[in-house]
Amino acid sequence: MTPKRVFGIAAILLALASWIGSAAIALSAFQSQAQWQAPGSTSVQLAVGKWSIFQKLPTDSTAITPSDVAAARTVKVEQVMVTDPSGINVPLTCSYCSTKGEAAIPLDLQLANSIADFSVSTAGTYLITVKDATGQMAVANPVTSLESVMGQVMVLGALGGVLIAVGVVLIIRGRTPGGTSQPPSAGASVAQPPGWYQNPYLPDSDSQMWWDGTKWTSNWR
Repeated sequence: MTPKRVFGIAAILLALASWIGSAAIALSAFQSQAQWQAPGSTSVQLAVGKWSIFQKLPTDSTAITPSDVAAARTVKVEQVMVTDPSGINVPLTCSYCSTKGEAAIPLDLQLANSIADFSVSTAGTYLITVKDATGQMAVANPVTSLESVMGQVMVLGALGGVLIAVGVVLIIRGRTPGGTSQPPSAGASVAQPPGWYQNPYLPDSDSQMWWDGTKWTSNWR
């Protein structure tokens, strides 16, 4: 195997690693700020921004299609209440009430239905309560989190594309060893015109050695 092919394979492996890293960073944005079991409450520290309340699908759920995932929703927006640090109820917006509905997202590597959205104008500890419903709940801010890592995701994705292109080129170019013709063997006595030939001592490389017409010389490149 020529050095070019070795470097080409290495470039492709690095490209795959870059893409895997890019995907891992993107998935890291879909992490919940807090989780709890409904019915029940949780107190969570929230920063300013838009937040969403999710109901996670059970780990043994077989729901695959959007309709199956939506059918697994057992918590309604009217069963959720959010209280700000001063004790005032925060207005909630239904996430699934539009005709299009809200798609499930992979929150904490587990599919989750969005139940309600709300805005935090003052950072602090918020109390989130779910009544008269059962389910594994979570609160997260995936949009802002994804925006914060998008630069890294794009850089790693672009780097992977460059590396894969370089790797393919190197592998293709490395299939044919350098040299203008088939070289004579190291001990050959067959007459060959003087010139640069594939180095007989490094047959799997691009190295060339000078043949003076009768023997190999010490000149190589």
